[in-house]
Amino acid sequence: MYIFTTLVTTIPFLFTFATARPQARALLPSVDTCANIDVNILTLLNIPDATNSGHLQACVCASTVGPFVQANAQASLASSLVGEDTVVNALLNVILGMGSQCMYPVHAVSLCLAEAPCDFGVCITMNDASSC
Repeated sequence: MYIFTTLVTTIPFLFTFATARPQARALLPSVDTCANIDVNILTLLNIPDATNSGHLQACVCASTVGPFVQANAQASLASSLVGEDTVVNALLNVILGMGSQCMYPVHAVSLCLAEAPCDFGVCITMNDASSC
């Protein structure tokens, strides 16, 4: 009876431990939407842009649009005027409206190139980000 009770209480714990590991999610192929966008971000947000300082041309994936907005000069300028969430949402609408659905194999890293939005590289080892 003791062995049965131990198994009944241990098996759910082991199942939770096995399914909660972050590596388990990394083994699944990923899907993203990527696009080579060529827009004036200020005009897109209905902000007058007499100097064309809002022209934005880049390949961006939906999963990375937040960090892109923070790092890109034109997107950052727009964020300072209308807020980061507004810029992220506007670019997401563009990406989702004109982008390509990309399917990446296990251990792949998106390379999003203008001529090939779904291009990718493959990590040498899954636990070493420096190998990507």
